[in-house]
Amino acid sequence: MRFLAPQPVSIGKILDASFKLYRASFSKLLVFMLISASFQVIFGLLQMWLYKDQAQSPNLPLIIYNEHPVLMICVLLISSIITFTLHVAIIYRINNLEHQQQDSIADALSFGFRKTPRLFLGYFLYILAVMIGTLLLIIPGIILMLSLSFFLYFVVLDSLKAYASLRASHRLIWGNWWRTLGVYTAPGVIMIVLIFSLGGIIGLVTGGNIFVTQGISNFVMAFITPYFFTLGYVQFHDLKLRKSGSDLEARLNN
Repeated sequence: MRFLAPQPVSIGKILDASFKLYRASFSKLLVFMLISASFQVIFGLLQMWLYKDQAQSPNLPLIIYNEHPVLMICVLLISSIITFTLHVAIIYRINNLEHQQQDSIADALSFGFRKTPRLFLGYFLYILAVMIGTLLLIIPGIILMLSLSFFLYFVVLDSLKAYASLRASHRLIWGNWWRTLGVYTAPGVIMIVLIFSLGGIIGLVTGGNIFVTQGISNFVMAFITPYFFTLGYVQFHDLKLRKSGSDLEARLNN
C-alpha cells in the first residue's frame, strides 16, 4: 500500500496520510522507540542516583555540568550519536515501507550510523544559522528555524552533504513557509498540551521530582517523535511535487 499522493494535496490529506503511514510503520519503528525510551530511563536513573538530594532544584542541569563537565560532554556526545542514528534509521525504514523495499533493523541502524557525521555538521550549521538570525532581528531566526529544518530528509533520502542539504531545505520550503507551518501547527499544539499536562500531573504526584517528571516525559516523547518524522516525510514529498510543477499541473487539470 502506498501512502504518498502522486500530486500535491491539502493540509488535511497530508495529516491523514502521515497518521496512516505512522500506524503502518509502527511495528518497524517500535524497536527504535524502545531504544530511545530505554536510554532516557537509564540516563534519568543515573541522575537520580548521583543527585537524589537535589531532585527538586530548578538549577540541577547547571549544577551537574559544573560538577562533572567532562562526564556531561561525554554523555551529550553519546546521546547525540544514538539520537542521530535512530532518527536516520526511522526515516530510512519509513521510506522503505513506502517504496515496498525490504530491510532489517541492522540495515537501518548501520545506515543511520554512517550518516551521523553529516548530521553532526548539519545540526551545528542549523543551530548557528538560527542563532545568528535570531540575534539580528528575531524574525529571520524564526523563518530559518523552519526553512532549514528539512535538511535531515535531504541527507537521508537524497544523500546531500550538510551545507548542501541546508540550502536545499531553504529552497524547498521558500514560497511554502506558511503552508509548512500550518502542517505542523495542529500536531505540535496537541503534543505540547499533552507533554505539559503529563508533566503537571507527574509533578503533583511525585512532589516536583525533576528526574521522574523529565524521565517520563522523555519516555513518552520517544513514541511521539517518530510521528513527526513521518509527518515531515509526507510534507517533504508534497513540497517536492509543488516545486517540480505538479502543483500547477494539478490546478490546470481541475
